[in-house]
Amino acid sequence: ADIVHKEFIERTTPFENKFIKAVKQFDDKIKEQVIENLGKDGKDYSKKELFSPTQATELFIGITSPILQDLLKQEGQAQMDRLDTGTPFNPLDEKAQQRLKKLLNLTGQSYSETTLKLLNSQLQEGIDNGEALTALVQRVADVFALTDTYRANQVARTTVFGMANSAAREAYKQSGVVKTVAWHTAEDEMVCEFCGPMDGKTIDVDSSFFDKGDSVQGADGGTLPVSFMGIEDPPLHPNCRCFTNAETIEVERA
Repeated sequence: ADIVHKEFIERTTPFENKFIKAVKQFDDKIKEQVIENLGKDGKDYSKKELFSPTQATELFIGITSPILQDLLKQEGQAQMDRLDTGTPFNPLDEKAQQRLKKLLNLTGQSYSETTLKLLNSQLQEGIDNGEALTALVQRVADVFALTDTYRANQVARTTVFGMANSAAREAYKQSGVVKTVAWHTAEDEMVCEFCGPMDGKTIDVDSSFFDKGDSVQGADGGTLPVSFMGIEDPPLHPNCRCFTNAETIEVERA
């Protein structure tokens, strides 16, 4: 599993870096909108929305979708090559595309709404304090400094790993030879109480590890609700580094 994990990281890291840049590009565009909507003295803030979460989600998807499409294609083919069935991977499969769109939509929506909450909280505090426009603009800059240094990295890691594991699962299904899939952790001291017990857990290739609404029990007694979306494959939580691997492979011999 160590070699498989190392190769997985080597393949996904370039996509993670591209995704971080794309998220920062998105942040820059939203930041421009927010400062413009503050008005000349900051008084416009209370009268209208800083930005539309719906339009922001569409913008997020437009900027990041090509990266995930490329990742789906590359990782799916890499897994197909590992299985050595001689079958080409089809990235345009309807279920694979539906999974990609769902992941991007939920991610873009969550990221946009969280950004809006952070901005509203900071700006309301500034207005309550009677701060001038320059101070309010600085608060906006501080929020985006946080998103660029921490949140962009987190959403990139989580989304890219999610798409890569989803692409692997799709390849396993398309191959026709993979019967079961196993969950693997990074197997180091950073593995959390929720992922630790998952290591080595095996399910049918057409099944999910968790459904939306389930709860994951941690080794230390903690509980993690599955609220974002069902977990067919890792990640289990933001910044999760887990991955799946084909476990039972059956090839018919002539």
